[in-house]
Amino acid sequence: MLLSSFQYNLPQNLIAQSPAHPRDHARLMLINRQTQEISHHHVYDLPKLLSTIHDLSPTIYNLHRIYSNRSRTIIPGTSSP
Repeated sequence: MLLSSFQYNLPQNLIAQSPAHPRDHARLMLINRQTQEISHHHVYDLPKLLSTIHDLSPTIYNLHRIYSNRSRTIIPGTSSP
């Protein structure tokens, strides 16, 4: 994977200036890697989206938290069954 793959034009006016309220109403964009279909969701949709992923894969998914000074991110991780 090349670093240049992550370079794209992102206008300043499209960068959030304040968090969504309530926080779980922050928007998510999901891209289906097989069909390249794009769908739009919210953070509150994550349990449903992750259960869909879990149903398609025998791998067990765990939720991992990464803390920083200003935000908390939840990333699906994998572990062996």
